[in-house]
Amino acid sequence: FYIGNNRATLLADNIEDVDLIDIDRARASEAKARKRLKSSDRDADIHRAQIALLKAINRIKAKESDL
Repeated sequence: FYIGNNRATLLADNIEDVDLIDIDRARASEAKARKRLKSSDRDADIHRAQIALLKAINRIKAKESDL
């Protein structure tokens, strides 16, 4: 994030419109990711589950702060 010369610049990998976030789907994604992380399945991709969990939490926070 940079502010200067009456301009603000924000670099982001992904931006979502909060109006397009489906809160029920985000909560289901959160639950699914938590279940994968608790799984003892050796084939479970822990890194992907962690990323999915963080994305779901961020979507939920964004949507709840907009209500």
